[in-house]
Amino acid sequence: MLTRRATIHPPRVAIRSRRATRARDGRRRRDARVRASARITLVRCDVKAEAMDDFLRLTEENARASVREAGNVRFDVLRDEKDRNLVTLVEIYADDASAAKHKETKHYETWRDEVADMMAAPRSAETYLAIEPNDDAWTYANAVTWNEDDDQSEMVNASCVHVHCECAAGDEAAFASACAKNASESALEDGNLRFDVFQSAESARKFLLVEVYDGAASAVAHKSTPHYEAWREEVANMMARPRQARAYDVVFPPTKISWREDACGDACDTTW
Repeated sequence: MLTRRATIHPPRVAIRSRRATRARDGRRRRDARVRASARITLVRCDVKAEAMDDFLRLTEENARASVREAGNVRFDVLRDEKDRNLVTLVEIYADDASAAKHKETKHYETWRDEVADMMAAPRSAETYLAIEPNDDAWTYANAVTWNEDDDQSEMVNASCVHVHCECAAGDEAAFASACAKNASESALEDGNLRFDVFQSAESARKFLLVEVYDGAASAVAHKSTPHYEAWREEVANMMARPRQARAYDVVFPPTKISWREDACGDACDTTW
């Protein structure tokens, strides 16, 4: 007599677990592709002192139009706290095509032509890759999150710092991982508006940390957190040279909600 072999089915929990793992891995691969396609550019502008007021007005007009472009993620305008003639533009687009189309817009061409004679030196640009935030939500949301009736002075007392880091050769992956972990935990702090990690497209050893808090007190409190102290100790022996920080006044975007979507809520998702 033939006997039927019993079929052993894996527990439903195990099936769901495998499905969840595959789905999570799929999201990670997709998110990695999204981050890899993003175009992050920092444009340095050395402006003639007597032209600064007009330059800032024209640049803010250009930024307000740029954040409404398809594919734009961020368009920040920052004025150096120490060298008042330096302005940095942080331009983030979802991909190369979106960034290229920006250069074809009427508002960009108008800005370029009108500020040409205001420059004390030619503009310079640096390109970066996104390390953190580590999801793709930022490609679908940008600084178009406020209206003209909102308080346009919310960011006057904000703390905006760019920390430039260079790690030793061979430590690139470990340094990026440590920075991403610190950034993801820092984004949960009270008062944090943004904590991004970028890696230079020209040199894999160079990184940029974009740290934005609602005020000096929140920025100082960050330095006392366990995750910051752990990060500082972990990367100490990876540094090729001391970190360099540049502080900025925020010109645009002008409201907290345009830096962090949940600035007044309980969730912790960053705007980009």
